[in-house]
Amino acid sequence: MSVVILVPRMRTLRLCCLALALFAVAASSSTAHAQQATDHRYGTWTGLFAHGPIKGDVWLWVDLQPRFYDSFEPQSVLVRPGISWRAMPALFATLGYAWVPQWTQTPDPHEWGDINYIDEHRIWEQLNYTPSDLARGLSGQFRLRGEQRFRTAGPSDVGVRLRMMARGQVAIDRARNWFLISWDELFIALNDAGTWQSSGFDQNRFFAGVGLQVVPAQLRLEFGYVNQWLFRAGTDPVNHIASLTAYLNWQ
Repeated sequence: MSVVILVPRMRTLRLCCLALALFAVAASSSTAHAQQATDHRYGTWTGLFAHGPIKGDVWLWVDLQPRFYDSFEPQSVLVRPGISWRAMPALFATLGYAWVPQWTQTPDPHEWGDINYIDEHRIWEQLNYTPSDLARGLSGQFRLRGEQRFRTAGPSDVGVRLRMMARGQVAIDRARNWFLISWDELFIALNDAGTWQSSGFDQNRFFAGVGLQVVPAQLRLEFGYVNQWLFRAGTDPVNHIASLTAYLNWQ
């Protein structure tokens, strides 16, 4: 859950420029694949993110994310706990583990429940910075995450992946309860791992939606649209996703 601080106007402008630069990188990588064949799919993602102090500057991070195909068959479940250290009021460094069971649909003709199971585990590290300008109802987020991915079936390769995310949020009512939100996250695979990870651009995710502060500083809901473009040899899967996420904070 984001922790906010006030930042000077010029600093906020510079951070916005950085976010735009990251968006431009993501957009250019997608454009490079625009001429490639695509396979459009649909799904639903849900999530619960919780972040709060354990003792002093040591915080607990937990997120749980069930995801579904358009037929509401299970696609994956992310169970991702971690321990954060608050280096600054708006800067956290986190180390954690993730269990990510996944299911792939069989080719057509496909019957409901005819899916294959994949067992994946991850070690992850991240830096998360969340500046804000409370007077204007603006906030941002810049997150850098590394992942080391393991799968129990097949070769015992380790897939190393880098994720870069930039997010912007602006209040649209005087009470600062409703927000417009947009973020973009670029995934880059740093090595080849078995047949399931190839080095280079892995995927890009773009979100646009609205948020509601249900309980001040404690509970926020966000819902909107996610475009997930997977960069693959041959045909690129493009997923159109309805997203609903709850953010819980305690202090």
